[in-house]
Amino acid sequence: MSIKKLAVTLFISTLLLTVSCEFLDLLIEDPENPPTRSRMLGTWQLVEAYTEDGDTIPNNLCFPITAFHFKNDDNLASTAGPMTTHIVYGPGRYANVASIIDQFFDYASFSPTAGDWFIGGGDTDRFTLEMRLRGLPGQGAFTDLLGLLGIGNDHLHMVIYHKFFDVRVTFHPQNDRIMYWDIDHLTTAQYNSRDHRGEPVLWRGVSAENFSRGTFVFEKRSYDLEELVKRALE
Repeated sequence: MSIKKLAVTLFISTLLLTVSCEFLDLLIEDPENPPTRSRMLGTWQLVEAYTEDGDTIPNNLCFPITAFHFKNDDNLASTAGPMTTHIVYGPGRYANVASIIDQFFDYASFSPTAGDWFIGGGDTDRFTLEMRLRGLPGQGAFTDLLGLLGIGNDHLHMVIYHKFFDVRVTFHPQNDRIMYWDIDHLTTAQYNSRDHRGEPVLWRGVSAENFSRGTFVFEKRSYDLEELVKRALE
């Protein structure tokens, strides 16, 4: 066998071994120390929220509840439109629309707010959260909400993608069903719309540097998001 063929054979063998090991890592999970990604999967309900100064955020983020369902394909469904609005636009602007914000997110008939999440492997404590805020089908409700928040006409879009990098995620040391998010000074944000080709376009309706930082406490639920909403409405 020539040196060239030997080198190619060794390269392919090494590549296959590496891929096989990574695949096995996905299949074989230590039940005593699961990766953060696995721990985050499922349905989580917001139970407490605090500003970065430790003050309690008023219970005006839930219509009827704030919850996330994290899926294994990096997608998520949520009722977190009000929570996202509070983070992006700040408590001052949010206070101006809090009493009517349920008109802009139709969770009672279960039209969830979609998004995506991204996280590395192993035991990591930072992840990326992307929330897509959009108007109700066939309506301009979201652009109406933007107008009430003081966003100029040049920045009114039906869908805005709010991405937060390096959100800190930890769990209660004695209870894996309690999860904490810290949107802190390592967290950064980027807001985009999409052009006619689906390419991201930087959205400048509000500064991506002035979002609200704080701590959010979630409790894991044993039923899906739709059932959670139904129970909250009963």
